[in-house]
Amino acid sequence: MGILKNSWLLFACIFLYCLLPFYGQADDSTESFQTITVVTDNNYPPYIFQTPNGDIQGILVDEWKLWEKKTGIKVNLIAMDWGKAQEFLLSGKADVIDTLFFTEERAKQYDFTKPYATIEVPVFFHKNLSGIVDIESLKGFTIGVKSGDACIEVFKNHGITTLQEYSCYEEIIQAAADFEIKVFSIDKPPALYYLYKRNFENEFRYSFNLYTGEFHRAVKKGRAEVLKVIEDGFALINKREFAAISKKWMGKPFLRPSHLRYALFCFLIVGVLFLVLILFNITLRKKVRSKTFDLQNFVTQLQLSEEALSNSEERYKNLLNTVPYGIQFSDLNGTITYSNPAHHKIQGYAEGELVGKNIWDLLANNDKKKELKEFHDYIIEQQPVPESYFSVDRTKDGLLIDTQVNWEYVRNTKNELEGLVSIISDVTERKKTEEALRESEEKYRYLIEKLDDVIWTVDLDLNITYVSPSVIKNLDFTPAERMLQPPIEQMTQSSYNNMAELLLKELNREQEPGVDPDRIARLEIEYYHKNGSTLWFENIISGLRDKNGILTGFHGVSRNISERKLAEKEKMEAQQTAAEQKKLALVGQIAGKMAHDFNNVLGVIMGNAQLSILRTKEPETKNTLDLIYKQTKRGKSLTKNLVAFAKSQELKQEYFKINETVDLVINLLKKDIEGIELIREDKAGVPDLIADSGMIEHALVNLVQNAIHATSKVEYPKIIIRTYSLNDNIYLEIEDNGCGIPDKNLDNIYEPAFTLKGSHDVTGSYKTDIKGTGYGMANVKKYIEQHKGTISVESQLGSGSKFTISLPVIKKELTKEEKIQIHKEVSQFGKYILLVEDEQAISDVQYRILTQDPCNHKIDIAPKGEIAIDLFNRNEYDLISLDYILPGSINGMDVYNHIREANKSIPILFVSGNIEFLESIKELKQKDTYIDHLSKPFQNKDYVNGINELIERALVT
Repeated sequence: MGILKNSWLLFACIFLYCLLPFYGQADDSTESFQTITVVTDNNYPPYIFQTPNGDIQGILVDEWKLWEKKTGIKVNLIAMDWGKAQEFLLSGKADVIDTLFFTEERAKQYDFTKPYATIEVPVFFHKNLSGIVDIESLKGFTIGVKSGDACIEVFKNHGITTLQEYSCYEEIIQAAADFEIKVFSIDKPPALYYLYKRNFENEFRYSFNLYTGEFHRAVKKGRAEVLKVIEDGFALINKREFAAISKKWMGKPFLRPSHLRYALFCFLIVGVLFLVLILFNITLRKKVRSKTFDLQNFVTQLQLSEEALSNSEERYKNLLNTVPYGIQFSDLNGTITYSNPAHHKIQGYAEGELVGKNIWDLLANNDKKKELKEFHDYIIEQQPVPESYFSVDRTKDGLLIDTQVNWEYVRNTKNELEGLVSIISDVTERKKTEEALRESEEKYRYLIEKLDDVIWTVDLDLNITYVSPSVIKNLDFTPAERMLQPPIEQMTQSSYNNMAELLLKELNREQEPGVDPDRIARLEIEYYHKNGSTLWFENIISGLRDKNGILTGFHGVSRNISERKLAEKEKMEAQQTAAEQKKLALVGQIAGKMAHDFNNVLGVIMGNAQLSILRTKEPETKNTLDLIYKQTKRGKSLTKNLVAFAKSQELKQEYFKINETVDLVINLLKKDIEGIELIREDKAGVPDLIADSGMIEHALVNLVQNAIHATSKVEYPKIIIRTYSLNDNIYLEIEDNGCGIPDKNLDNIYEPAFTLKGSHDVTGSYKTDIKGTGYGMANVKKYIEQHKGTISVESQLGSGSKFTISLPVIKKELTKEEKIQIHKEVSQFGKYILLVEDEQAISDVQYRILTQDPCNHKIDIAPKGEIAIDLFNRNEYDLISLDYILPGSINGMDVYNHIREANKSIPILFVSGNIEFLESIKELKQKDTYIDHLSKPFQNKDYVNGINELIERALVT
């Protein structure tokens, strides 16, 4: 009731307000300008926008009109495309540009006024998209932006260049609604305007602000006089005038959603109280009218009415005194006229002590005091609106408490502002709880983000609902990219089947009684990396449950075990290789011991058989002796192939033309090829091959002989030999139209002792006198693989076979592309190197590439071990390039041991294709960290990189 008595204050305020001057006076500085041209965006509601008929409206239009009125200077306001507006100003066609954010880059071209508005620039995204929490999580997305906007510079400063520029904000919103883009960043006011205009407000959300910008007005660099005129003119416009314009276009501010339920509850209490009072008054009026107008009765009824009103007021007071929220009334000056017990308790005062105090004095934060006082004054001058805020109050004892306040301005029966009602809640404990939860969440989020393992959750349909940021360093996918991928595309088919089977089993077990709800399953899964390769992960998987214990999905931890799987694979392959080597070593030992004696026996038999054939006249005896001679010849060939297969041979490399080797083989087999159509298809431009010519010749002899044998029963036999080069490889094809190879035997033809000829010819494809040793193709494969080449076969039973050999091209000098790459990757140049190599073809190439640009090393060449030791003793080298197999009594290991006796740390690069050495070097590298090796043959760039890496390693160590 005391609030109504202070209504005279309202009339006093209105009277004083009317006495204030409405317009200021123009400054003398404006007199030199008659017209100013201002450019701004044509599409930035509610600040400025075009109506359908082409007129421009908005906050800026009204402010510049008021500026024009204050200064007397005519304003030519032009709205255009934002990018063109900036060009318009910088070209001198305009004096001022409005709504320009300040950036360091723009400061090089513009001079800015003081900021006059603060604008948030959030990152918006589709509501069903998750994982977008900061600017790093945007990588991998195409982001919609407006041309010329300051956010483009922000994105590029963070390394994000996948930007799609649009001419206006509405176009960006429409593109996002059409799913052309999933993410966009534009200023918040126009974003909300268009989202509400198009009913898209529930389709998009945002989680963080890209940055907060401040609106400035700006001029071209150096036009300080224009800048001063602009600032002086706007200084003439007072707060009330700015506020009136803002209210016209921005409307009433809304309560924050998080506080709405508290405000509604409190307003409901007050509303019910007033509604009951009004209904009670109406009832009383009806009763009074129905009674007689007898004065005594009227007085009696009046007394009854006053008593009822008094009782009603007492009931309402009791209600206000018992509600758990603090409720206070204050006049327009902020002086408290009523405060309920709950409010006194919250502030730490005895009942009645708060009456007469000012509401602003209860606030502990001076900035908050100033902010709320200014808003309060603005409301009194304009219109009352509801508002909610958080603040820190100081109790009577000096303690600080967090409060949430909902307030509303009230009016009297004449609709005049009379005071302020506030509903106060102590949220100190809630704030502490929220802060503790936030800190806990931040701590666990930090831990999860720092983990190398990938944390993930899936629903019951295997759709990913969360994946930790560590997925980036493991698989190069962002969390957002990973969550959009179907599970079947994330892993190999077999891994997906295993995962689905495991989770389905877990779902079925869920129905079984007595099943442990916290059980954990382990599963190894092969995931796809972003580059297309696969990596192995061990997954620890357990159930994900809601608060009622019902299974809603699964969560897991994935740990990269690719290195372990690779080590297991290499160990298994090493064991298999060791077993094979052991078997071959045994064969070699037996072959070595038997070959000499067996060949002597065969020589005696073969010689006597030939002499007997010459002497005998009887045809039958002659045929028998001829058969003996052929079988001894076959035995000699078998011994030769067996020894060649079992023996480990060092490559003797030289440059030669593959076509010439083919010619040599054809000439050797000239007699066997008689009656067969031989076709040569040699493409031009095949480079020289560096290889062991003897091995390649031996391999070709075996392949051509097999082709001759395969066509032994063909009516019109034909063999085609092709040579060509492609993609830095030399290809050799030998094709025949012979018997072909059964599909079931294609995987066996390279196995030692396997043959389809002679007694193994179950299909009758060969003539009866054609026999096979079983080691020919095994030797061919061995030779080709020693040269780091490949061999493949295409065959169809009854139609013929085609064998294709591929051998790498090693050029005699670095290519232009290799030189460019070495310039980028190699850091060690101009070193002194000792090159120990007995094969001149190889040493010539190595000398050329190491001494020329870009390496420019100084090289000494030693073709023998004795020369290498002598050169080492006389010179100080930075690196030794050492061949293992050397002529004479001193091999590469002898040279190594001599060097290590004198120098323990000089880097040594072994180069060898010897199988025995490649086995022993593994153990040697564990003992000596200053050595490495390359297996012959190797590419020139690999040789240069190997030298560079070894020198760098020695320098670091």
